[in-house]
Amino acid sequence: MGGSIFTIDGIKIGLEICLDHTNGRIGPGTGIQIQLAPSAGASLKQFACIPHGIAFNVDGQRDGTSNVRTDDSGKSPKDSGTLSEDSGGVPSGGQIVVCKPHPVPYA
Repeated sequence: MGGSIFTIDGIKIGLEICLDHTNGRIGPGTGIQIQLAPSAGASLKQFACIPHGIAFNVDGQRDGTSNVRTDDSGKSPKDSGTLSEDSGGVPSGGQIVVCKPHPVPYA
């Protein structure tokens, strides 16, 4: 219903845009491996992905703040793990953050 879950190359991805995520559009038990939550004012509230799944959030309202977390055995996003990252500045004053490789979990 609504097409918020799709599969690409065998990886099940859930997409919740802003209020969809805040309202929990994708619940647990869907089997998604990667959760995407782009927003304008929302941050990661809950995981819908399988254990050790990866959740991404980019908040355009707060200067492009981004958040990438792993679902560590059902903990809340606040208590979950963060992926290791490298970052560096760019001439325009912004910053590029690149997460180190992390395996995509399979159900």
